[in-house]
Amino acid sequence: MRRHIIGTLFLCNKPASTFSPLSKFTSEELRLLSSFTHQIAIAIENHQLNNSIHSIFIDYIKSISAALDARDAYTHGHSKRVATYSVGIGRELGLTPGELEFIELSSTIHDIGKIGISSDILNKPGRLSDEEFKIIQSHPHKGSKILEPMSRLSVLMPGVRNHHERYDGKGYPDGLMGDDIHLIARIISIADTYDAMTSDRVYRKGLSKEIACQEIEKCAGTQFDPNLTTMFLTYINQYRENEIIKADHKPDTAILLQA
Repeated sequence: MRRHIIGTLFLCNKPASTFSPLSKFTSEELRLLSSFTHQIAIAIENHQLNNSIHSIFIDYIKSISAALDARDAYTHGHSKRVATYSVGIGRELGLTPGELEFIELSSTIHDIGKIGISSDILNKPGRLSDEEFKIIQSHPHKGSKILEPMSRLSVLMPGVRNHHERYDGKGYPDGLMGDDIHLIARIISIADTYDAMTSDRVYRKGLSKEIACQEIEKCAGTQFDPNLTTMFLTYINQYRENEIIKADHKPDTAILLQA
């Protein structure tokens, strides 16, 4: 391809047939094969270009997420953790790799609307006033407006706009209920709430993982999809067990320093 070899097509043991009685390839057959390999080369190059564009797209989303987390000093790493929990729920549901990637991207960028909210409100060292809370509640709508003109990012709209909807219909901004809420948004809702409860704030200490799980379970059927709640609790218990196993097997720092 453009004077660069990108692969080799090897053919051998050609069987004789009525149409081609010789065991060797004829010049016509070689010309046909040459044309065929040219088409293969184009297909391979297009695939490589698509992969490169996709990688750039992923990096772009992760950069936006990092910028968002950097603006909010009290929730640093929030988007990444929500993405981890959301993908965990997706795995419990048995979703495909492509669907898991879609969940990861949606949850990574779910708070993009906070770009349009003042840092003074995001980083306020205390409880928000009613007016400030209303401004915070506007971030799903702001996020959807940001994504709307971006054809490639607009597919992530459900997770961005509707992750604060409630299963009983009392959420915002659209007041959707039950399965009318997109699956991605229902997943992110649980992951987002769990991380919010277990994260420290200036005005309060984060809840323990055990208490946070109890609160999530209490809200099954009202705030959260009950089926997804079960999936989340199964996943998070395994996740916590893995953390404990890793901690138990962590090398002694003093021994490492001595070595």
